[in-house]
Order: sequence, then C-alpha cells, then structure tokens
Amino acid sequence: MQQYSGKIRKIHLEERVFEILIKDKVEFFYLSRSQMKKFNMYLQVGLFVYFTCKDEAAVHGKFKAYEVVNFTKMIYIKGHRRTVYFDIDTIKMGEGTVNFNIKPKQDLFYKVLSNECGYKIKSDYELVTYLRDLAYAKQEYDKISSAL
Repeated sequence: MQQYSGKIRKIHLEERVFEILIKDKVEFFYLSRSQMKKFNMYLQVGLFVYFTCKDEAAVHGKFKAYEVVNFTKMIYIKGHRRTVYFDIDTIKMGEGTVNFNIKPKQDLFYKVLSNECGYKIKSDYELVTYLRDLAYAKQEYDKISSAL
C-alpha cells in the first residue's frame, strides 16, 4: 500500500478517476463504486486529499490508475477559509473505535431540503420565510378544517 496526497486537478466521473500532480507527473487514481457513492459529493477540483492506494496501477477505462483503498482526509481551502470534509481524527485500538469528522458541502442541506419539499430554498432566510408561510397557511386551515 502507498500513501498519497495532493490537490485534485481533474475528475473523470464516468471512469470514477481523479488526477493529481505529484512530482511534476500527473497520476491517476480510481475509485470503486462504493467509494464513489460515499465520497462523490465531496470530490471537486482543488480539493486536497490524503489517501492510501494499492501498489500496482491497473487499466480503468482509458486510464492507467492506482485504486484508492481508503481516504484519510479531505480538505478544501478557499482564501483563508479551510473546510475539512472528511478526517479520521483518532483510532483507539484499545476500544476498537474510529472517530470520523464528516462535514457535508454547505449548499447540500438546501439542495436536499429543496428536493424533499418541492420548493427551491437557497438560504436560511428563504427557509424561515417558507416556514412562516406554512405556519400561516396551517393556522388558516385549522380555522376551517372542522367545516370540511
């Protein structure tokens, strides 16, 4: 197993491959279906990743890539702001536990909420406004519900 780290330069979604520049050479890394399902929401150009790979590269689609075994850290840095999406904080061998710190992308909450309720919500302000409108509609409905 080999340890790698670097900044993602490009992502090839169809092949589940991302590329990183390591020592002036572009290296390709392949994700299994289950890893892609778990980490796809975090993968983006500019993301710093720390991970372990198998020793031998294999052909995946049109790429010769190393297969990622596991990620240990994912960090996105924009300006002075640092967002840690994934980090294995500690492994306590005596207890048999692993603590994970996983943070979703900021806009993910609003995307899921919008999909679930059927209305486009992009911010806390829009959410509170929507809840206020729903509360008013429910109060009005409660007034006439016994007549229905």
